[in-house]
Amino acid sequence: MTLLRFALLMTLITLPATAATAVVRLLPGVPIIVPVESPNAVRRAAADLQRDLAAVLGAESPLLTQPPTDRACIEILAPDASIGGPEAHAIKVIQPPGAPARVTLSGSDMRGVIYAIYTFSEHILGIPPLWFFAQWKPARLEVIKLPGDFALTIPTPHVRWRAWFANDEDMYLPWEQVAPDERYDRVLETMLRLKLNVFDLDDISDYPSEARLNRPRHAHDRGFVLTSTHTSPLGTHWSNWEAFWRGVRHREPPPLRLDQVKAMEEFWTYHIELCRREGFDMIWEVGFRGNGDHSFTTAFPDAPPDAAGRAKIIGDMIKTQIALVRAHHGDGPLRMRTVIYNESSDYLAAGLLDLPKDPDLMWNYVGARRDHFPAADIRQGDLPATQPFAYYLNLQFTSTGAHLAQAEGPWKIARNYEIVAAASRRPLDFWVVNAGNFREFIQELSAHASLAWSPAGWDADQFLQAWCTQYFGARKAGAATAVIRAYYNSFWTQRGPDLPNFPRQYIFQD
Repeated sequence: MTLLRFALLMTLITLPATAATAVVRLLPGVPIIVPVESPNAVRRAAADLQRDLAAVLGAESPLLTQPPTDRACIEILAPDASIGGPEAHAIKVIQPPGAPARVTLSGSDMRGVIYAIYTFSEHILGIPPLWFFAQWKPARLEVIKLPGDFALTIPTPHVRWRAWFANDEDMYLPWEQVAPDERYDRVLETMLRLKLNVFDLDDISDYPSEARLNRPRHAHDRGFVLTSTHTSPLGTHWSNWEAFWRGVRHREPPPLRLDQVKAMEEFWTYHIELCRREGFDMIWEVGFRGNGDHSFTTAFPDAPPDAAGRAKIIGDMIKTQIALVRAHHGDGPLRMRTVIYNESSDYLAAGLLDLPKDPDLMWNYVGARRDHFPAADIRQGDLPATQPFAYYLNLQFTSTGAHLAQAEGPWKIARNYEIVAAASRRPLDFWVVNAGNFREFIQELSAHASLAWSPAGWDADQFLQAWCTQYFGARKAGAATAVIRAYYNSFWTQRGPDLPNFPRQYIFQD
């Protein structure tokens, strides 16, 4: 649902109830009912709602397990698949005969329940998703009034998996380290309020210290699915190689050569089993790259000299990793992706890379590596409806300094989506955006989340106007929109577009 449609919803909420629908009044200290069996992620969201209610009504709302008999309450329900597809959620007023009214928050699954909680907070209490980053102070109310027949159901999202990749955190990390647990949790809360469901991490490791698991554990506790980026297949990368063999296996590391496949399998298996022991809900990344963000040829001295030979190595290693995941995964849904980045994208476009056609494997295409637009491999593809696919888009320029230039904007985000979506006869399965310095990209991150949930009829101009109205108020929204447009237009275009209807395809390339 777009911001504009939510604005219309708010107009309806504030209309007076008819005589046939008595007004439900939520008073200061309104209880929140949380089922005993609720997972911790739902309880964390309920605690956020408790904080939000106190900020609006000025009194603490108790968390109870049973509805009271003497006053209205807010009741968080157990997941109910009849509400709709994955992550569908609803808010509804129920008035049982002879009992106080209840405002129910429900979802088709755990995250649907969580999203219902935050939808109530945003659209009934007036606390927007970016409240923390905007230093938002909600309006105080003496009572919250809802029509007695109020009901809202939000259907399942269009893009199933919607992710942030925390990369290049040069500005973010010093800010987080002032209060690590609190500020990292505010990032996760913001993601949930924007209705994202995947956190894309670097590696997931417990050596040399178990403290390295703090981030993935915290995200898992909040209800996120986890994945790792293209430099860290199966949750690890080659900079961990020596530490693993010396610190975990207590032996000298084997040489990093392509003929050491058994050693690589042992290395990868350890990290698969670690994620399984931790109970992480994973989208497994499979791929083969070198140290840092470089081709495997920079790390393996026995790499083939030709592109065809290198592409074959990548394809073979992906198949090996898929077999390892399947051997250790156990029951439950299996989700994998392979990020087709840089040299892999070139090999695929040239017809050299043979990717497995596998219903459990998402082919994760990537935007061009500097100015960001869909690369040649996906533009020339016509994916069958049986092949899941994904997209990785940078929101920050990656070779122009400190990753702070937001010149992509909602228009370019939308154009990327349109081109990628046209490449397949099925909805995009997974969409991740790269923006490590979260505070500098909150508007672009909001656009991505909104578009991924409901792209039908999504318009970048309407989004920007609604976003500015929400965060700057109706009186200042026009001026704020003009300033933001002027900012984007200040990035001068040095080269005309190659792709149709893509006027800002190039910004920094000449």
